[in-house]
Amino acid sequence: MKRLSSIISLFFLMNSYASENIVRLVSLDWEPYVGRSLPDQGFVTKLIKDVYQFNGKDVSISFRPWARALKEARSGDFDGLYPEYLNKDLRKEFIYSDSFMVSPVGFYKLEGSDVFPGKSYESIKAYRIGLVHGYINHPIVDEHKDLRVEYAVDDLQNLSKLCRGRLDLVFIDFKVAKHLLKKNSKQLCSNIIEAAPALEKKKLYIVFSKKVKGHKERRDEFNRFLENYKKKKNRNELVRK
Repeated sequence: MKRLSSIISLFFLMNSYASENIVRLVSLDWEPYVGRSLPDQGFVTKLIKDVYQFNGKDVSISFRPWARALKEARSGDFDGLYPEYLNKDLRKEFIYSDSFMVSPVGFYKLEGSDVFPGKSYESIKAYRIGLVHGYINHPIVDEHKDLRVEYAVDDLQNLSKLCRGRLDLVFIDFKVAKHLLKKNSKQLCSNIIEAAPALEKKKLYIVFSKKVKGHKERRDEFNRFLENYKKKKNRNELVRK
């Protein structure tokens, strides 16, 4: 009986250690960056898995709608959430990793339309602009509440509204736009184009929940792993040259 008790205790101890050794992250379907149905669950997920696995660490990835992912990460159900832009409001509840990638963002329009956005508020104030609920955009959009803004549930809905003439501009990540236009070519019109070069290349991060014990250590660990991985990639590129 004593031996059985020891075996059970050892079992729970090993399970506890294994659980603590696995980094638990949550994300959303934001194709082509991340998505449960994509190859490797998207190129961002592949990168994060590669970074951890190269350093001998296991990572588990779960997918949720964005609002739920944020809520569960905020409450400590997961170690962290990705990909995230810099957001001063999130700093109250999360700490940021080093950036691992960038996201080019800006405006899309219909080809041939008399719409020419620039990098100033004055250049866009006359246009009807499509945004997605809850997304961080660009200061010329987010800091001016008098703009003619319409909100959608996702980027695809905004592109559809642009096709139907209900919007003049859509603010969107350029890689997301190209992916959606290709994937939904039968549903969307063929004359949607970049309205101008990207306004910004936003950095992408993992944010680690302050509700999780050891969150600073988790963040520092990822940063260290990322640096190791970059050095390995640089060495490989030098060898290929």
